[in-house]
Amino acid sequence: GERLHKTATERSQVASLYSRNDDLLARIQTLPYDEPGSLDTNVQIKPGESLARRAQINAFTLFRLNGFNVDFVTPGDDFSSYKLLHVNAIESMDETLARQLCDYAIQGGTLFIEYPFACREPNTWVAKHRPMYNLEKLIGCREGLRQVITSGENTEICWRDGATANGGGWQVGLIGYRESEVAAEWADFPGAAVVVHPCGKGLVITSGANFSLGWDGTAKDGSFHAFRRVLRHAELKPDENPARWEMIRSGEGGNFRFIFNLGVTPFSIELETGETEVYSTRYSMEKRRLDRYGAVVLYRES
Repeated sequence: GERLHKTATERSQVASLYSRNDDLLARIQTLPYDEPGSLDTNVQIKPGESLARRAQINAFTLFRLNGFNVDFVTPGDDFSSYKLLHVNAIESMDETLARQLCDYAIQGGTLFIEYPFACREPNTWVAKHRPMYNLEKLIGCREGLRQVITSGENTEICWRDGATANGGGWQVGLIGYRESEVAAEWADFPGAAVVVHPCGKGLVITSGANFSLGWDGTAKDGSFHAFRRVLRHAELKPDENPARWEMIRSGEGGNFRFIFNLGVTPFSIELETGETEVYSTRYSMEKRRLDRYGAVVLYRES
């Protein structure tokens, strides 16, 4: 316990941008309201889950299923150590954050943007030209037609190689992509669905489809495979086993490696030099096999 207490979770190669302004705005939008003119002062306000919040939760899980933990960062943090920065349903934008995102990509980072994006100024007013602050130079396109997805609409996205996926929340047609690659198109909506744009030493992948909200919760869904595409663009190799979850805590004395089997199919574990088992459940050290819903904690001295 003392050794574990002196360790900290290793920084991931993937980060997700969290905006307090967007979180607050999204929470306000989910509050119920009375009919105009009502004098009832005993309204029971029930907390609702916003689409933006659900998008963040789903994205975290999609990255984990692909073998990557996610660090959450906020505007003003240092993004430079991350290979991939996910910007998911971040509507609020100011000049400082806009410049920070541009610098990140120019210096070699990979940006993955899921719409809506940069469409509200600091006072939350919706901008006429989107994205704001001339960010179309960053993403290599601009927003065309947008609509909220309702039941019964065709939200299918078609990749160039024939694979398909579905978006959720909003449909945004991306236009003005003269110097960018259109990676996917809407099946029945004007404008591109996914645009890939080189920026400086880095890359920007912009999706008018919100794959996080379109995900059905399985590893067979098109959104799961869309995230795999993005990881490969960032030169990150997805894990082939979605049920495997690994986390490392390191410190001066050594590091702990936590491995979980979140599925029903056993899998083998390769021990690194010097690793010893300190805790396990449903794990065979002899066979080095982790059975269904099993876990093992390994320790290696520095």
